[in-house]
Amino acid sequence: MLHMRNVLLIAFLCIAIAVPALADIHKDTILTGTIGTLNLSADASWTGTVWHYTYTLTYTSSTVGGIIKTFQVENPGQLAFTNAANSGTFLNPIYDPQAYSIDWLSGYFTPGQTITFSYDSEYQPEVIPVYALTVDSGQSAGGMTIGMSNAVIPEPGSILTLAGMLAGVSAIWRRRR
Repeated sequence: MLHMRNVLLIAFLCIAIAVPALADIHKDTILTGTIGTLNLSADASWTGTVWHYTYTLTYTSSTVGGIIKTFQVENPGQLAFTNAANSGTFLNPIYDPQAYSIDWLSGYFTPGQTITFSYDSEYQPEVIPVYALTVDSGQSAGGMTIGMSNAVIPEPGSILTLAGMLAGVSAIWRRRR
């Protein structure tokens, strides 16, 4: 028979697993490749309803004098996102269930510039591949950053239902004692 202390511990662990987003997640990455070096700062923050992903990309050095025309965050699960935006000239992607990446296209990004890209999603973060591409000349730079995983944050009602069930089980155990 479980004691109330153990029931509370189990309830706390269930809620901690269900809602991992009690803090923001941050990852700094250096993207390297044939186009040169770029610094990428990625953040994922829980707004209470969705994750807000932000990527700040700085083109630090070029090996070929290239212009970055595409910024691409992998999306192998073809997961939904909304509100894609950028601070530069790139076209914002719209969710395409057939696409395996989120692609900001047709931009013009030169060495020394910094651009911010963002989107929202109900899917929580994990470490994934990311690329900056020139496309027309075949130059690129890549690395790892944070992006969407297959895990969805449960809605608050589900968490409350789970907590209520645990409280009911706890009350039944107390009565049996």
